[in-house]
Amino acid sequence: MKMHRKIKLLKILLILLILIGVQKAVYAGQQISGDDPIKIKELQIERKKKELLILQKRIAEELKKLQQIKEYIKEKLDEIKRMETDRYMQLANLYASIPPKNAGKIMEELDPKTAAKIMLYMDKKKAGIIWGFIDPKKACQITKEMVRLK
Repeated sequence: MKMHRKIKLLKILLILLILIGVQKAVYAGQQISGDDPIKIKELQIERKKKELLILQKRIAEELKKLQQIKEYIKEKLDEIKRMETDRYMQLANLYASIPPKNAGKIMEELDPKTAAKIMLYMDKKKAGIIWGFIDPKKACQITKEMVRLK
């Protein structure tokens, strides 16, 4: 009977301690008293700071990856541009080796943008001779494209 009474008293005492606010709260791995809201806020702020630092690190890593991807894409685009330039230079040399009258007829059949690129890479004297064999309307379209391309 005495044991039962002691347990009952301990339960009442425990309830009183909880009601008074003397209990300990465990927050972020530290023990703080339940009636210290400033300490709780400080720990919350500290935890948020740590979370922000982790997020900042992740963002920095992602930005670094994106920068690497951007550089890779730029390199590939530059490579494609070099290949395209080489191809148009080869075409320009080919058209320059064709008799001007035939080259002019072929140029008339090409779309203005392609013809313009070829003419831009061609030797100016040979291009000038070929211009004489291109229909004036088509020559005008090609010239407009050449202006846009430069």
